[in-house]
Parts: sequence; C-alpha cells; structure tokens
Amino acid sequence: MSILKADLANAVYHLSGNKIHDDTIDFIHDMYEGRDYHNLDHVEYALNEMYHHFDESGLSDAEKCELIIAIVFHDLYQDLLNPITAVIESADLMEECLCDVLSVSDIKNVKALIFSTGVKTPTDDAELVMHDSDYAILGNESWNEYHAYSKAIEKEATEQNINSEHFNIVRIKFLLDLLEKPNTIFCTSYFGKNYEWQARKNILREIGLRKSGEF
Repeated sequence: MSILKADLANAVYHLSGNKIHDDTIDFIHDMYEGRDYHNLDHVEYALNEMYHHFDESGLSDAEKCELIIAIVFHDLYQDLLNPITAVIESADLMEECLCDVLSVSDIKNVKALIFSTGVKTPTDDAELVMHDSDYAILGNESWNEYHAYSKAIEKEATEQNINSEHFNIVRIKFLLDLLEKPNTIFCTSYFGKNYEWQARKNILREIGLRKSGEF
C-alpha cells in the first residue's frame, strides 16, 4: 500500500492540491490483489524504472506526476484476450476514480499516457517513457527474474481460461513482433542504452525454449 499512499497521493496533490480519497486507494489495491503478474509488484517495478529515467529526462514536474498516476492505473483492468479493451477500461476507471480531484486537462493527459501502453503508438516524450517503463522487465539482466515474469503471465492466462497451446502461440507472436519493430523495443535513449540488448537476448531465449517445449 505504501506505493499508493506515498507516490500516488503525492502526484495527485502536486498536480491539483487535492488529496486522493482513501476509498480510491482501497479500490486500486483490491483490483490488483491476487494477480500473478499484473499486480502492484509490477506497478512498483515499472515506477522505479521510471524514476531512474526522471533523473536525466527533460520532463516537467507536471508530466512526471501524470506519469506516476498513469503507471499506477494502467493495468487496473486486465484481460489477456482483449488487451486493448483492458487498456481502455483501465483509463476509464482512472477517470472515474480521479474526476473530482484532477482537472479535465490532467485527466486527458493521463488517459493518453495509459492509451500509449496498447491503444495508440506512443509519440511524445512522456508517452515514450510510459511505454518503456512498462516494458522494462524485458531487459532484466537476471534470467530467473525474466523467466518468473513470463511464467506469471502464463499462469494469469490459465486463470482467464486461456489454454496453454493458445497462450504459447500468442506469446511467441507478441515476442516476435517486439523483435521486428521498425527501430528498437525501447523508445528512449535511457532504456535503449540500458535494456535493449538484454531484452533481445531474453526474448530470443524464451522463443527458443517455448518452441522446443522446454520453457
């Protein structure tokens, strides 16, 4: 809960001067509870990666606050079979939760950041940071941690009644699409410099193991 009480509450306050409702904190916690990967641990991981980028970014304080809010809410709703719908639902839940504490302009900006994780291609600097922070796990230098991440998503798929054969096909396609992106997996120089090579190494290893049935 500390990530919500501190980081999220401070971001909302610095943007608007308003305090986030305790009921909203409880709601977010309950929505993420019980998931194997798309949970508050993932949010915290992505947020910490985002903070590392903040140190060398040219983002404004307002953009940083909006990014913190967006990363907390971006996976609030989860549906592995319908990921675009899940992103839209998460953005709508954010608006419902914060419409009385954030301005219309801030709500619009945060929704755009959430959309950049699946609904739309990230374009401006803040959206690029949002995308890369969400994908940072791909470049984890520990194969054991990367493997645990992928297996956790696989377990979530099972819990959503997606059979293992279908998941394997979809997962491999997702990974191949990442490798075949026009430029790089990561959009910003910070994440590209620190994680691109390792991410490609991890992804190629996972694809090989999944194709052989050894993952």
